[in-house]
Amino acid sequence: MTFVIGVRVRVSEGHYWASGATGTVAAWPSFAAELGHGTLIDETVKLVPTRSGSMRTLWIIFDEPQFDVDGDGPYAEAEIPASALVVWTQQ
Repeated sequence: MTFVIGVRVRVSEGHYWASGATGTVAAWPSFAAELGHGTLIDETVKLVPTRSGSMRTLWIIFDEPQFDVDGDGPYAEAEIPASALVVWTQQ
């Protein structure tokens, strides 16, 4: 699936952190695009190398700040794998 800036998303329940969190797809901030591994392929998608191939990640601004699995945070925004995101329509 292709995500564009402004699309509302939910992190899947099976994801290891921010499970169930909702937020909005955003353009990668320059500080985050330059950190770590990976290549920015457009304003929303960063391609990160993994042992099993490449992983597409997006920058998400959360509706409510999230703590990571180590209890660090809260984070108002973060890099999340595209595979862990679903389009969210409010009920």
